[in-house]
Amino acid sequence: MRTFKITFQDDNDNELWPSQIDAHDVDEATRYAHLILATTNWNDAVKFEITDIQGVRLEYLRQELRAERISIGELIELQSLAKYIDKDDLELLEASGIKESKN
Repeated sequence: MRTFKITFQDDNDNELWPSQIDAHDVDEATRYAHLILATTNWNDAVKFEITDIQGVRLEYLRQELRAERISIGELIELQSLAKYIDKDDLELLEASGIKESKN
């Protein structure tokens, strides 16, 4: 499961309210957002934006790693996010302490 932030917006891209859900993938989060839009009483809500929270954080940690300024606390956080790292992302997997599998 991943955590997604869904920001519901009006026609002028103004944020009306955020929602956070756990879903298997962005498609499941999108289906949820469409369901909310179809059933809400907020007539101003016409669209939404979905953000993969773990993905955003992993990219931040990647930048800190590349800039060689990642802290011990951030390395520990990276280890806790290891299950969300793509299996082909050797840069983050190695930094999180996951050994490369030999298949």
